[in-house]
Amino acid sequence: MTRPRLPLLLAAGVLASLTALAGPVAAPDARAAPSATPAPTPGPATGPATSGTPTATPGSPGSTGDPSASPADPGEGPEPATADRPPLEVRLESIQPAVLPRRGALRVSGTVTNRTTSTWTELQAYLAVSPDPLTTPEALAAAQAEPAGRESDFGRLVDPGLFVDLPDLPPGGSAAFRLVVPRDRLGLPETPGVYRIGVHALGSEEGLGRVAGADGRARTFLTQLPTTPGSSPDPTPLALVMQLRNHVVRAPTGELEFLRGWRRTLAPDGRLGRLLALSDTTAGFPLSWVLDPAVVEAAGTVAEGNPRTELGGRAYDGVDDVTDGGTSGDQGASGSPEASGAPETAETAESPASPSSDGSASPTTGPDAVAAQGRADAAAWLDGLRDQAALHPTFSVPYGDLDVAAAARAGDTTTIDRSVRTGLDTLAHYTVSARPLVAPVNGALKGWMLDRVPPTVPAVLSDAVLPTLDGTVYRRGDRPVVLFSRDTLRPDADAAEAAGVDPTASTALGLRQRLLAVTAVRSLTGDDRPLVAMLPSGWDPGPAWQRSAFFAGLDVPWIAATGLGDVAASVTDATPQPDDRDFLYPPGRRRAELPVRIVEHARDTTHAGALLDDTLVDDDATGPRIGRQALLSASYFSRRRPAPADRRLSAIEARVDHWLRQVRVAAPPFVISSSEEGSFLVPVTNNLDQRVRVALRARVDGPGLEVSADPAADLAPGTRRPFKMRIRSTRIGVHTVDLDLVTDNGEKLYDGPQVPVRTSKVGLVVWVVMGVAGAVFLAAIVVRIVRRVRRRRRTPGPVLRRRA
Repeated sequence: MTRPRLPLLLAAGVLASLTALAGPVAAPDARAAPSATPAPTPGPATGPATSGTPTATPGSPGSTGDPSASPADPGEGPEPATADRPPLEVRLESIQPAVLPRRGALRVSGTVTNRTTSTWTELQAYLAVSPDPLTTPEALAAAQAEPAGRESDFGRLVDPGLFVDLPDLPPGGSAAFRLVVPRDRLGLPETPGVYRIGVHALGSEEGLGRVAGADGRARTFLTQLPTTPGSSPDPTPLALVMQLRNHVVRAPTGELEFLRGWRRTLAPDGRLGRLLALSDTTAGFPLSWVLDPAVVEAAGTVAEGNPRTELGGRAYDGVDDVTDGGTSGDQGASGSPEASGAPETAETAESPASPSSDGSASPTTGPDAVAAQGRADAAAWLDGLRDQAALHPTFSVPYGDLDVAAAARAGDTTTIDRSVRTGLDTLAHYTVSARPLVAPVNGALKGWMLDRVPPTVPAVLSDAVLPTLDGTVYRRGDRPVVLFSRDTLRPDADAAEAAGVDPTASTALGLRQRLLAVTAVRSLTGDDRPLVAMLPSGWDPGPAWQRSAFFAGLDVPWIAATGLGDVAASVTDATPQPDDRDFLYPPGRRRAELPVRIVEHARDTTHAGALLDDTLVDDDATGPRIGRQALLSASYFSRRRPAPADRRLSAIEARVDHWLRQVRVAAPPFVISSSEEGSFLVPVTNNLDQRVRVALRARVDGPGLEVSADPAADLAPGTRRPFKMRIRSTRIGVHTVDLDLVTDNGEKLYDGPQVPVRTSKVGLVVWVVMGVAGAVFLAAIVVRIVRRVRRRRRTPGPVLRRRA
């Protein structure tokens, strides 16, 4: 198969060499895809990669389903097409300085990884530049959207000393490179603007030789603006926002699902671990946080060993791996922890216990050690979060990333209010102070949806929602509405990562260079509007984030760093107020919303938790915990898979109902009342191991009978108490009385038994009969006495003898 191509390949190689010697010119790609089927290549510097699977990024449907991956936005548009990846992966890790130097040298470093199953030799890394400055937002956007390998006026610097040789790479192997190019040899003019630079890797694949064009490439931006006083443009206000969000899934019994993924993402080298470490390097840069309180509670759950939700508090039974792999069996879509169908790689699998010399598991690598390390990492992450929360303006989204659009469409302001309040209470429990905020993951809401959010709670939406308006800050009544720039950080990263072409695009270095470019273009064009840059909700800064010097590189004269709260506080009575017609909300977004029935089901389940809380006297934690579990099922991330969320809600309700029915009502089979008023006893038994406060409420089928009960009373565990039911009848007959067990507030816990009550209105009749009978009896006595007296008077009595 390769023999007929060999002369052509040799000729192409000679032609490429001659072209390279001629100077830096544009070099079109002749190799768009690897010549052999790529195999999994867990390179030491870049992490594992799986053959044929695009690298997951926020917003792409290729992301995996555990919390250690970047959760995708369940979007409304078509999924991006996946291109074949180049055989060599080039990843940029450091650019010093962050902007085009006026003098000295530019230093670019990174790694090259072999993605194929063949060995690569004769490898070289070149710096590639484009001498045309970008000075407008349109030009910058076009450059970001330009496909890799088709950049116009993009050439390599091939002079001796400007490129580096790399060692041979076996399949999956990686090699580091460092390019040092003096400023005067970059071939870039002094014109202010944004320039495109990149690194091209060229080599020979075993059995095929060298092919014209780059076998791997990465690109980014390099900015040059005047820095002398009087010549520097006005700075752009930049509010940078880091989002600490993730899909939280709990089993109906309260444990976190996908525990191994949570251990990974909270570890120092996990996604959330890296984000927290990165935010600790701000050095005074006003970075704002948007935080999901459910993520903080999930970290607390991991630190506690992932206990179950039990009455009386969380009972940790020592088995914290019960939910590894997902006990609920949910198979969700990409970007959700319910998606467990992705193949497990070396990174996603827990390390098995290593056998020791005697065949037993090593205590340092066994499941117990992994669990202990996971708890320690989660506890350290929580401690770091508490320490940093005081340094960063922190905003709390509704608990569990509630799908606010679906809740608003359901008219369920109760659930929205509860989720906002629950989020703040949860953070307060972990001693984190925050302000409420509504910030949908996709940045989309309608104006009338905002009206159903608690008053004065600010909202952060995408500027794509108000495409006909060009401002950053608006208002809806008294509510500030801040628009973040969706195109600042996302399109290039999404397109590049979805195609598997440029993994640098979404790393800390790639986002830093893009921020510098966007703010520079704004300053050049005199755009003084604040720029709100929301780092993607599932963003991972990458394993080499420390080398990027992210915040240090943003210390440039054309950026005036500010906070999200400061932008929102700039709202005044004169701030424009868009109406509903200004909000763009296409039918695709409407169809993507969580079904209304799920929101309603979550509300009912939350109410069940409130009933449990009202019933338990000494346990004030389990009921609210049940309510928080219910809110998780109404999450934005449940959009792709609403059915599993619905099943979890039903299972939670069944569990609460089982607990409540342990307080049993033993009603008599039949009650007979022979008077207008009476009573009967109904025993209630508490079979729970918790003290409860309950009452009975009677509902009578039809008129003619009134039944009242004793007030609520406390029942100790395992005790029985009779409740007196008082009746008053106004009609003779048989009545059906339904006895419901209720809380102290009168809310029904469950439907109790039915008791037939027979009443007879005989009280007055009895007294009349008794009165008449008594009168007759007395009259008879009087008549008899009168007759006897008369008879005695008519009849002479015996002669009595006198005593001597």
